[in-house]
Amino acid sequence: MKPHQFKRAAGVAAFLAVMLGAGAVAAQTAPAQAPRPLDLPIEGVITPEWTQIPTSDQMAQFYPKLPEFLNLAGRVRLDCLTTAAGGLEQCVVASERPGGLGFGAAAVALSAYFHLKPRTVGGSAVGGDETSVSLAFQMPAEAPPAYPRSTLAPTAARMRAIKLARQLIIASGLEANVDGQLNMFSQQIKGRLAGPLSTSGDGAALDQAAQALDEAARSAVPAYLDRLSQVYAQTYSEAELTAILTFMRSPAGKAWTAHQADLPRQVSQIWTQLWLSVSDDARRRLCQRIDCGAQPAAATR
Repeated sequence: MKPHQFKRAAGVAAFLAVMLGAGAVAAQTAPAQAPRPLDLPIEGVITPEWTQIPTSDQMAQFYPKLPEFLNLAGRVRLDCLTTAAGGLEQCVVASERPGGLGFGAAAVALSAYFHLKPRTVGGSAVGGDETSVSLAFQMPAEAPPAYPRSTLAPTAARMRAIKLARQLIIASGLEANVDGQLNMFSQQIKGRLAGPLSTSGDGAALDQAAQALDEAARSAVPAYLDRLSQVYAQTYSEAELTAILTFMRSPAGKAWTAHQADLPRQVSQIWTQLWLSVSDDARRRLCQRIDCGAQPAAATR
């Protein structure tokens, strides 16, 4: 089973809503417009005005990897101090929902990309004002993947073909292979949750995420096998399915199925060795045509 890539396409836009007190600004693209002042004065900040907020690319860069994979939205409120230069400092996570999946750490990292016009006293900029900044993380809406649907009427003959196809999937070991792939996927997820996908997440929350992923993957198997059966039934005739199934159930067919797990690995090794030999041979042929100078001896591969 191949997850929707363990990560979504690079550079995906993320939605950011930034609120300082009662005012709000939004950034969905790189800031090309003039800064928008907030509507109401906030205690400790006189006529606040954003001069810089995170871009969508920066939001995408810091979007926690596991929530990104799950298309999970989140909200964080930071309590910060302003600086005389207009930045934010000493930001701490005041609230985070959902918690433990990295949204808080992402928001703190993004605080470096905020800049506002500082308050002035006697003509000089001053900092040290307390302020809150709320961030909303949300992936853009995506159309669900389109699965092939059969347009054939559910006749008795077609239902027999689907039944044969389902038996063929079992006999060929595809169903068992799916279960093995799921176990591998589950282990990969757990490994990634301990590393690249953790994004400073909380252990208990990540354990719950791993369990949810495993349950969701396994619940999708029946629909996957059903669609696969329909594809087989639409590709092969009833007579062809019967002949293939007869072979699969024969001693030769069972032997063929038994070796399928190891064959791809061996074929891959042969293919790799082939291209290594092609590389060595191409280098030799090239150096017969041009002066390559001293070249290291080809390694034994």
